[in-house]
Amino acid sequence: MTTGLPGGMLFGVLFTNAFLRVKEHAPRLRRLSFPLLTFLLAIPVAAEFVNWPVMYIVLEIAIYVTFAYWLLAGVTVYLKGFRPAVYFLVGFSMLIILGIVYNLRDNNLLPDSAFTRHAAQLGTALEAIILSWALTSKVNFYKRAKETLQLQALEQSNAFSKEMIRIQEHERKRIASELHDSVGQQLILIKNRLLLLRNKSETDAQSLSQDLVGNVADTIQDIRNISYSLRPYQMDMMGLTQSIQSLADETGDSANIVMDTGIDNIDNLFSPENEMNIYRVVQELLNNMVKHSRATRCTLRIHRAVWLIKIVVADDGVGFGNKNENGFGLLSIRERVQIMGGQFIIHPDAGEGAALSVNIPISYHETT
Repeated sequence: MTTGLPGGMLFGVLFTNAFLRVKEHAPRLRRLSFPLLTFLLAIPVAAEFVNWPVMYIVLEIAIYVTFAYWLLAGVTVYLKGFRPAVYFLVGFSMLIILGIVYNLRDNNLLPDSAFTRHAAQLGTALEAIILSWALTSKVNFYKRAKETLQLQALEQSNAFSKEMIRIQEHERKRIASELHDSVGQQLILIKNRLLLLRNKSETDAQSLSQDLVGNVADTIQDIRNISYSLRPYQMDMMGLTQSIQSLADETGDSANIVMDTGIDNIDNLFSPENEMNIYRVVQELLNNMVKHSRATRCTLRIHRAVWLIKIVVADDGVGFGNKNENGFGLLSIRERVQIMGGQFIIHPDAGEGAALSVNIPISYHETT
């Protein structure tokens, strides 16, 4: 008895922790199980040196302490929302109740009968039956949870796709408008002035040609601006590192924000597609800061480690607060980071300001 009973209770505690996922749902309670497990393991050893009447009292204490732990774990985890715990509570309650009946009969507090004599075995059998239902309920619980997560992921993906289509259409409309209103008008103006040159004197023609040079320069700049919005020209000319540095400088200048940068060389670590993804992620991080933070100073750090790069954008603004973590800007960052197998983290506010970070793994076969 001093070996089998503590061993069964020890297994029950371990089963409780595993079935109820006590480590996840009630970590403080799980820490209480360690002294209990140590106590149960010590009983067979102590039985070699302690006489039976004392060990009998020790066994009774172990039984009731273990019963209390089972019930406390079941109730705590059930209140945390783990519904299969109700079957666990019913099963172990039957075992506890009938175990108490058997113990009371053993102490001559209940009459000896077939029921009290076999109460412990009956409790074990009922517990096994009910726990089998609990295991089935647990499987169904996680199956439903998985289906819910998949449905949420699908809805999020659909929302992102719809937003992407809307953004693409908006971008096409913007480019068409800029081509018509800016480049188109400049070309019409150039055409009209060229026609005027036919009937102008040499002096007037020289003055008009100077105006034409300015018009052509303006048109070239407009075309460059439109092209830059589609793909930054620095990416092909200077590489990813310098392109991000240029982006940070331009963002700081345009938003009147002091930009503190520290960027390691990350050229040629990723495929061209992922280099563009990284550029757009940094661009969106900075845009998010400019739009929402009301910051006066921003820090951009890109650190290259052996197996990953870490991007951090922090500011001294109003903090992240209650902003929508599923807004399109942040959702776009998450989608791009997920494509690259990385991790996007929104850090809790620590005083003033906010910090967003991205970890992107380096795949050395990616560019080979």
